[in-house]
Amino acid sequence: MPIFRYVAIVGSCLLALLFLMGSYLQPSTNEASDFQIDKSTIRIISQIRTPPPVIIDGIENTGF
Repeated sequence: MPIFRYVAIVGSCLLALLFLMGSYLQPSTNEASDFQIDKSTIRIISQIRTPPPVIIDGIENTGF
C-alpha cells in the first residue's frame, strides 16, 4: 500500500534528522536555573462553569 510506504519512509527520514540534529547541536544551557519559583503559591482557578448535568430518568412511564 503506497500510503504505508510513504509514512514509513517520511517517518524514518524525520527520525534520522531528529537524531542527526540532536547530535550536531550543542545542548542548551539552562539560564533560568538560578531563578527559583515558589510553586506552592500558584493557583489556577477556572472562571468558566459547566452547565449542570442532565439527568435522564428511565423509570418514568412516557405513555408509549
